[in-house]
Amino acid sequence: MSTIIIGQIHFAAYFPTTFHIDILRFSCAAWIAVVEANVSVISNPSRCMFSMIFLTFKSNNMKDEKPSYKGTQQNLYSLSRKAWAYCLLYILDFALRDKDYNAELVAAQLSLVDDAEALPDYENRKEIPAETYGDMQKARVALLDEWQFLKGYVMEGFPESLRKVKLEAAGQGHYKKALGGSLDSTVAIFNAANTFMASNKTELIDKGKMPGEFPTSFKTLGDNFKALRSVYDGKADTKDAQTATKDKADAAILMGLRPMLRLGARVFKNDEAKRVKFIYDRLLDEVRGNSDAGLKGIFTNADTKKPIEGVRIRAIDTDYVTISDKDGRFFLAMASSVYTVEITAPGYETMTFYKRKIEIGSKHRFSQALVPVPGDSMNVPSTSMLSDMLKDVPVENGVHV
Repeated sequence: MSTIIIGQIHFAAYFPTTFHIDILRFSCAAWIAVVEANVSVISNPSRCMFSMIFLTFKSNNMKDEKPSYKGTQQNLYSLSRKAWAYCLLYILDFALRDKDYNAELVAAQLSLVDDAEALPDYENRKEIPAETYGDMQKARVALLDEWQFLKGYVMEGFPESLRKVKLEAAGQGHYKKALGGSLDSTVAIFNAANTFMASNKTELIDKGKMPGEFPTSFKTLGDNFKALRSVYDGKADTKDAQTATKDKADAAILMGLRPMLRLGARVFKNDEAKRVKFIYDRLLDEVRGNSDAGLKGIFTNADTKKPIEGVRIRAIDTDYVTISDKDGRFFLAMASSVYTVEITAPGYETMTFYKRKIEIGSKHRFSQALVPVPGDSMNVPSTSMLSDMLKDVPVENGVHV
């Protein structure tokens, strides 16, 4: 037996790259478990070893995935609260079948729901990288425009036989991808151009008529782009991390919810009125029917990326209308149907959307970037304008809805 084990460990050690260490570690642990259990698979150790290697490789390369469930995140939170409330109502019946079920467990599960719901939602996470994205892209375009001047100096300063080689050295090979939006290619053309200008400064100035201060101004533009990109990448990483955190929180909810629903359905298999309280699809229908439906989102200035207060959004030929708040946020509650939606704001172009379908119990994301009207300084409505616009907005309990 020991010969087989050593042979398999020796076999695993032949694998290249760093993950062979994980295979080796896994192999040792797995074979010890096999020996202790006296499993008959020892008779075919090679096949067993390949299975272990496959499982190790798979586990090391699996990525966190978004938890799968029917409905929206808000549906999941509402549904979970309702389900755990039913569980608490019948906690004695649950405890008779599983001693772990008690009021403390229910409270802990409800706390998971509260914690997950408190994490930034999609709209808030989407704003994170967008704050600097526009500035970064403008800096990229400015840098590439400046590179075109360098190209002109090369064409003027070198004979035709050398131009192709010199342009390649100046970064022309990266230009097409950079122009198409590649951030890495933009950095590459910036670095290549700086090196080229340092090596060919005399020819560029004397024959190409390049101003002496051009390399400095070009470097300033490039450094600005790289700084903005660094900020953007950091915020994009934050967005991804927050999304992963939200997904893990939702997965934790489902980890407790699903077995509880299965147990509830079994406990009350002979009592249909109670059993249906633990059927996921039935609970989902309940929360969809009781939750608000409509459009929600944030209105921002397409140029500055800043939120816009006082944007009016309405469903044409209906009484559904609302105004965005100081943070640009809005929620337009609507019944399930298909609508034509109009967005208006002083100083901005009117936007109209046709055949917007609203489903029962769903808050559809509808954030929009409004384009300022050229030459119009009234991008932000005055208090009097807001008062006039709010005249037509329905009021419930003193709040515009």
